[in-house]
Amino acid sequence: MHTLRTYFQALNYAAGSPREDRLMTSTRRGITIAELRRAFHGPGVPEWKVYHRLATALQSKPGIARSLWHNATSGRGPGSTLPGGRLRLARNGRARKR
Repeated sequence: MHTLRTYFQALNYAAGSPREDRLMTSTRRGITIAELRRAFHGPGVPEWKVYHRLATALQSKPGIARSLWHNATSGRGPGSTLPGGRLRLARNGRARKR
């Protein structure tokens, strides 16, 4: 999830850090202000359509972000948040709750 947000924050910075209202206009009002804020700051991970529209608005190819979004939602589904508590890596390399 962190990598996904960092990627979109970098895209936003590269685009000159447009104001929220400009981003909303660029997405053709296809997402809500709450979805926009959640995409950049959480909690959780919005649906793919939010990141797809943001990538397009920030002049990036949505396919690049798709794998990052998939990794952020793998096993949890969109809209979920990371489980509470401390996480550690299991033997298979996946994070698990302690």
